[in-house]
Amino acid sequence: MSWILVVDDDVSTRDTVRFVLEDAGYHVLEAADGHAALAILTEAAAPLVALIDLLMPGMDGVDLLRSILADARLATRHRYIGMTAAVGPVTPQAEALLAQLHGAFLEKPFGIDTLLEAAAQACDSLSASDPPTTTQGSANPPTPTGQ
Repeated sequence: MSWILVVDDDVSTRDTVRFVLEDAGYHVLEAADGHAALAILTEAAAPLVALIDLLMPGMDGVDLLRSILADARLATRHRYIGMTAAVGPVTPQAEALLAQLHGAFLEKPFGIDTLLEAAAQACDSLSASDPPTTTQGSANPPTPTGQ
């Protein structure tokens, strides 16, 4: 089963999303902010799906998406799903960035079926791409530290 990185500053949201995804058979990593997520995405030995909250303190999801787009390897290696409950100027900007990454967008609150469908589509897209190259003899993304 595929790896999914859940990026959200809200612990209860990360826990809930992780539980749902693990229950569906996915392997789940977590990051509390954009900086931690960028490190995981950069170091991942295999492609993964990143589910990114757009509004977080520090490096938010929009800044994270900009950083991803600035790195051709990250932009093409992983798949991205943005999520937010916010309305206003961040949403169109984030949607435009996600469109450049061929990513999806979920509005909070979203249902379990919506989450699982988006995850499945992103994972299917990963499966259809070239086989991953591995680093350090591991096909698994690293386990994040300092959550």
